[in-house]
Amino acid sequence: MKTTFSNISENSAPSDDFVSPLANELQNQAEQRVLRIMASPEVQAARKKARELLAAHSVSKLPDGKARMENPLNKWVANLAFNYVGSDVSNPAILWLPVGARYRWFGHEFPGSGGAIDNTDNIYRQAMLNGSSSYEIIGKLYSSHPIQFTFHLMDPYGADAFPMTKNKSDFRVYKMHTNDTLVIDADGSFRISLDSMPANGRQNHIQLPPGEMFTLFIRDTLSDWRQVPNELTLHHVGGALLPPAMSDRELIDLTAANLSHHVESWLYFIDHFFPEIQVSNNLVGPHERTGALGWGWFAGARYDLEDDEALVMTVTDGSARYLGLQATDAWMMAPTPREFLGSYNPAQTVVNTDGSKTYIVSVKDPGYANWVETAGSHQGWLLFRWQGVTAEIASRDDLIKSVEVVTLADLPKAVPGTLPKVNVSERQEQRVQRDIQWVRRIAQPNRDKSTGTKTRDRLCSEQLFVKSKEHLLTKETI
Repeated sequence: MKTTFSNISENSAPSDDFVSPLANELQNQAEQRVLRIMASPEVQAARKKARELLAAHSVSKLPDGKARMENPLNKWVANLAFNYVGSDVSNPAILWLPVGARYRWFGHEFPGSGGAIDNTDNIYRQAMLNGSSSYEIIGKLYSSHPIQFTFHLMDPYGADAFPMTKNKSDFRVYKMHTNDTLVIDADGSFRISLDSMPANGRQNHIQLPPGEMFTLFIRDTLSDWRQVPNELTLHHVGGALLPPAMSDRELIDLTAANLSHHVESWLYFIDHFFPEIQVSNNLVGPHERTGALGWGWFAGARYDLEDDEALVMTVTDGSARYLGLQATDAWMMAPTPREFLGSYNPAQTVVNTDGSKTYIVSVKDPGYANWVETAGSHQGWLLFRWQGVTAEIASRDDLIKSVEVVTLADLPKAVPGTLPKVNVSERQEQRVQRDIQWVRRIAQPNRDKSTGTKTRDRLCSEQLFVKSKEHLLTKETI
């Protein structure tokens, strides 16, 4: 029996002893290779050279820019290394791109990777495909599944930041499937065929142009961090023979040789994303995303705030299944979601009585719900994402109601009277709950050697609070 995505339950939560579908041996091996690449003398020397590019960029001249320079550099080094590890098609695999947060599992600590304005509600994964080969993806939805998931066929990732459209605003996509276009079995399972032939009646199919390499970019969007990413496995089922495995030496040489270009690509993206933004604290858009019709829209802004100021924005869901807001610093790096309230999804947002949503962006805690924390940054970026749009968006007014800068003293007059106030202990509990929910992504059963009991490797919330000030400018928090 076949069904549609909308008929699969999304209400039940997974049990406390479940294992994240991201916790698999292929992911572990890939992260271990990335860590070896990053630690190599050749890549360290290339990193030092690439750092000069950031130091010369205009963002480093901002008050907070230079102090935060190490974080984007570290994330971009990891991102490039992941791209090259994933380009080894000798063992086809779907790999998680762990953006944003530092975490520990499989006996190692991974610093996280990143690109630009990454969405902390998204589970980003990718696989490199040979157009002369045939593949099959076997997928499984948990009962508490993502609100939306998408499969994008794109040019191969490499030294460039990512394959961009002509106006440099979004991904360049050849073919796309979403949960709305896939046929899914009643038990939540599905299969996707990928080869150079037309579909010929196959319901879930992506045609690959023969003889070329492609990246399959996969996005699971969580409207609630208690939702579980889909279980996905990739199988090579025919066509071109698999090549020999790439050595660490080959991957180190590729990463070192191309790191400066990779960094330049991200700096170019920072300079050219939303070129119509001429002044700060002004929301631009919404613009429709490339790919399948109606899958997503976005609107963006640069914020520039003093300690005693707040940017107050009121928007609506429109017809979207998902509305998310992400804040970053001026390098487009999001605060680590395990420590800071720099993003909001539907489950985390307090809704106004008329159905709209009001967000408060500020450096200091305003004492209200829906505080978008900048992690101490005074300048940066904001991006709203509407996904799973089910009706036509006629105009900006359908989604964006108001945008204004006010002083914190005047905030009570600028926000709805029904927006709840939040005290210090409630704010701390908000952070603790976010960390508990985020850590489900790395739920990996381990056996404690002394007791024989199963444990899950994680950084505890109490440690995170102690570390937050120390890490504010130099580590993974920005």
